[in-house]
Amino acid sequence: MDRFAMFGRPRVSHETEMSFLDHLGELRTRLIVCIAAIFTTTLFIGLPLSERFVELLLRPLRVADIGDSDAPLTIEVAADGTLRLKDAATTAPRAGTLASMRINFEVRRPDGQMTVIPFGPRLKQNLYYRQLFDPFIITLKAAMLVGIALAVPVWLWQLWAFVSPAFTPAEIRWVRPIFMAALILFPIGSAFSYFMLRFAFEVFFRAFAINGLEPWLDPNAYISFVLMFMLLFGAVFETPLIVILLVRLKVVTTEGLRRTRKYAILVIAILAACLTPPDPLSMIMMGVPLWLLYEASIWISVALEQRIGAPSSDAAEA
Repeated sequence: MDRFAMFGRPRVSHETEMSFLDHLGELRTRLIVCIAAIFTTTLFIGLPLSERFVELLLRPLRVADIGDSDAPLTIEVAADGTLRLKDAATTAPRAGTLASMRINFEVRRPDGQMTVIPFGPRLKQNLYYRQLFDPFIITLKAAMLVGIALAVPVWLWQLWAFVSPAFTPAEIRWVRPIFMAALILFPIGSAFSYFMLRFAFEVFFRAFAINGLEPWLDPNAYISFVLMFMLLFGAVFETPLIVILLVRLKVVTTEGLRRTRKYAILVIAILAACLTPPDPLSMIMMGVPLWLLYEASIWISVALEQRIGAPSSDAAEA
């Protein structure tokens, strides 16, 4: 058996038979290539960019509006020197929110001039490490994440080169587009979730705040949460590809997808309502892309069923 190319096109074809040990040897070599690529990108690119990467992950927390009050208390100074609260029922911040932790008193002097006196602690969106080596560990983690992201083309190519000989030429013609689409949809979903993090933080801190308590965030936990959030959305954006694959394997049909459309829209609406602020615009910004992904999976599945000759309804009904 010819030796396979580590970086080039695999030399084995679908008809070539390999023993179990040959497969293990190929897998070992391709794993070494992947690890070497990640190590190189981490050392020469990830470490220099680690600080900027951490700042990028912190940005959604820093720009989130989770602390200031939109309805300051207004206190007027009467001519006799006494302080009087004006419209307490409408100007007082709502209890149980972070807004009530800091109050801006607007004091109007007898001459008509206004003076703003802040009262209470200002909410800080900072991270505080508790262990001596936490900054070093965070730097290494950020560098490795950058290195892994930059090495994606290498280890995905190695994965494809390892598994592609198992497919027939006919199977490769429909597996390859799905593989390439996955490379596009996953980063789009991750980027979308990154921009939605600000609204997620605003909802969480305002909905579950308790008077007198201020967040004391751990950097390791925060970074892990942000990355998990981005990975989750990246996986959600792969949903059309999973649906298309199931249709190709004849596990589901487009007719079944149409019948369950209303339930899918209901689930999407619930997710959008739970993960966004309680305003229609934010809900639409998250719900519409997910709904479009579901509809796109139906249309593509219709075309796929017609191409492979499976029973399908007219595409116009979609």
